[in-house]
Amino acid sequence: MTGPLPPSVVLVHGLYHDPQHFNLIARALRAKGFDVAVPELHRGSLEADTEAVQQVVDTMSRLPVVFGHSYGGSVITGLTSVAHLVYVAAFVPAEGESAAGLGGTSPQLASAIVSSESGATHLAPGVAADLFYHDCPAELAKRAVSLLRPQLPGCGRGIPRRHAWRDTPSTYAVCQGDLVLDPALQARMASRCGTVRTWPSGHSPFLSRPDLVVELIDEVSRQAVGPDDKTALVSRVDRECGTQRPECGTRGVTPVGSVKPRHGRPARACGEGPSAPWKHRAAWARRTNRALIAPAGRGW
Repeated sequence: MTGPLPPSVVLVHGLYHDPQHFNLIARALRAKGFDVAVPELHRGSLEADTEAVQQVVDTMSRLPVVFGHSYGGSVITGLTSVAHLVYVAAFVPAEGESAAGLGGTSPQLASAIVSSESGATHLAPGVAADLFYHDCPAELAKRAVSLLRPQLPGCGRGIPRRHAWRDTPSTYAVCQGDLVLDPALQARMASRCGTVRTWPSGHSPFLSRPDLVVELIDEVSRQAVGPDDKTALVSRVDRECGTQRPECGTRGVTPVGSVKPRHGRPARACGEGPSAPWKHRAAWARRTNRALIAPAGRGW
């Protein structure tokens, strides 16, 4: 007999950072039974980073909680098919906004950025330690600095194509001791989210206060979509894709639920019906901004 699916979480890092920066919280969440994914960014643009994370989201066995730190907030803002958005010292762009346009970064951060002839930038190690990890244990801070990576230009100027916080439950944790991203800007962006927490930490609570991060993710995951809701969601996808109608939208027949697939083939052959591969259903869900969870016992 198949048991309940484990809670899922996707952790999204910020600029200059690496998935290994989340090792502490990833390990703690896995110990609690979470299915944890930590995708790597550095894809060259916000659009490419968002698509990389969306592909990971689509492989999760249930709708995940997604955690975005710093620039990672811009990335998770553009996602679909997630249960809850968690922003920690992160950007929450609205329409037409980018992380760079929102500003709020400290003058000290600007002085820490070193440019190379290739156009990439990196952080001066000594300054980075003082800004990003000033409230972390010394050994953790040293390790974190060693993991920092060069950053290609342009990502921070990317504008999300959609704004998931408008229709997805969300929580913002304002880090009052942050020396990188102005806590006052954090508070303004937090007003866009459903609930707000205030932490005394610096910019990197996943290292300085991993207990707070794990507790928050665990809490919001309990409020996310449960096993009893998955069958109803999948049934709705099947209905709205048009599987109860002989033809799809471009031949003049609007599928049930007024969702019009972008093709004219018979619904049961279109790759989005009840027998379709799960990756095709995921693509449909992204296009129509709908939630989709694989039922127990099915893979993507």
